[in-house]
Amino acid sequence: MGQNSTMPKLQLDSLEWHSALANLFENVGESEFPTLLSNMLFSLTPYDSIAVYTYLEGVKPKMLFHNIPEALVDVTLTNYVDGPYLLDPITQACARGISSGVYHLGELAPDHFRQSEYYKRYYQQIGLRDESVVLIMLEPGYYVTLSIGHRHADQGKISSRDLQRLKKVAPVLISAGRMHWSMALEKHPQKLRYRSQVDQLSKAFDSFGSEELTSREREIAREILKGHSGKSIARMLNISLETVKVHRKHINNKLGVSSHAQLFTLFINHLAGSTGTEALPEAQ
Repeated sequence: MGQNSTMPKLQLDSLEWHSALANLFENVGESEFPTLLSNMLFSLTPYDSIAVYTYLEGVKPKMLFHNIPEALVDVTLTNYVDGPYLLDPITQACARGISSGVYHLGELAPDHFRQSEYYKRYYQQIGLRDESVVLIMLEPGYYVTLSIGHRHADQGKISSRDLQRLKKVAPVLISAGRMHWSMALEKHPQKLRYRSQVDQLSKAFDSFGSEELTSREREIAREILKGHSGKSIARMLNISLETVKVHRKHINNKLGVSSHAQLFTLFINHLAGSTGTEALPEAQ
């Protein structure tokens, strides 16, 4: 179930806030910790749902905790780890080695993210209107991410004031989270098991278009799928916008597509064929 929208916001200098913080640290390593942390986040900014999962380079995310309504679990979580997570701005930020902290989706996403097929077929399908995330780096390349989702119109987007409140308390909450999940994941050494596996999804992502496209064209195709505009790609790769346009034309011709939507469908079908996962449905 989602959070109780009537829960009052806590003032950061109040006895209630400091009592909740003390209780959080007292429950580090206990099963109640994720619920207590999610409640503290909700006391800073209202949201509809939270999902806590791992990011480890080269492997599927592992869900650690969520309070997503049952009717949305499959479409939100199962579909996500079957491949679309590779295009998620949060995944991309972790892959770049971003520092622990609180981030709004707008701080992480490419410039054309909301026009991307991934946004249309995943974010809109699960009803997300806005998202913020708490990133906790356990060690380089290994994160716990707390995705804070806004779905309903009455919640709206996170306010700049609430985002700043989250950023203000981020160091202490991240410290508690790092302590808890370092202990919890050590008790269940999934990290070691993960690193002994060959991740088909990452290989499929890297191999998309390998038989038809040059290495530069594959690089540009991946950035297009992530939601970068031609101008953004030109800046990243230090090439002209006209060069990007020429590459995009070659990509479309070689892959037999004529739109972003068709490129995205081809990519998802490639993932499904490589890993046996199911493709996302067409955008409505």
